[in-house]
Amino acid sequence: MCDVCSNDWKKKIADEMNQAASAPKGNDGISREIALLREVFDKRFDRLEDCIAKMGKCFGKITEDVSELKKENVVLKSEILSLENRLNEVDRCDLNAVVFDDIPQKISEKQKFALAEVILKEMGIAVESNDLDECTIVKKKIGVRDQANSTQRDSGDKADKYLLIVRFTTRRMRERVMDRWRELKKSGSTTLNLFGESGWQLRMCERLSKSRRELFNKARAVAVKKGYKFVWMRQGEIFLRKKEKEKVVIVNCDKDIDELA
Repeated sequence: MCDVCSNDWKKKIADEMNQAASAPKGNDGISREIALLREVFDKRFDRLEDCIAKMGKCFGKITEDVSELKKENVVLKSEILSLENRLNEVDRCDLNAVVFDDIPQKISEKQKFALAEVILKEMGIAVESNDLDECTIVKKKIGVRDQANSTQRDSGDKADKYLLIVRFTTRRMRERVMDRWRELKKSGSTTLNLFGESGWQLRMCERLSKSRRELFNKARAVAVKKGYKFVWMRQGEIFLRKKEKEKVVIVNCDKDIDELA
């Protein structure tokens, strides 16, 4: 109840009480005063009951609204989880792209598609021009191991290396390339001819997001310390296994790495 209503109510009670008090005294006057007071209190109780009833209706409405909000929250949580899963999949890697590592020399923008076709042909994969969606050449950053080894290289070995990022028009084509790369790696046939010279060591990997690549490097370092023999990735997922036919451990976050036995 607001202050104005409360003051009006108090004033009305005071007026009624004054009216009762001003009634003639004596037995009849006292009886009339008691009757008037009873009437005043009856009215007050009626108003109080009415207020309680209204409050009950409001409380019921609030309960219904809360129940409805809970249902909406369940739906929203489900939608958010679905979106997070899709975002995580996108964040893991570009599922249509691969990265060719250690390209020995810089090439022009006009040559990058031709180079991709040459590499794929050397891998034994027939490719059409419409299988390639986008090619990007990027200067390779020198990692910690490269920096450690750089002091042992002569001036002729210090040439910059480049990455060739190839994005295919279909995920199916990308999977064909990845499967072929695994076959070549397993058989030890990763030495190809490139730029008219033999002896180029093919290195290829999935195109990972920066956060996923950092997580993989961390997982690999910890896995080596804890005796995991196998560490690999597939479609952006990180897998570890200590020995052949043992249980595979999946790493999705830093917490999973911290919990490695």
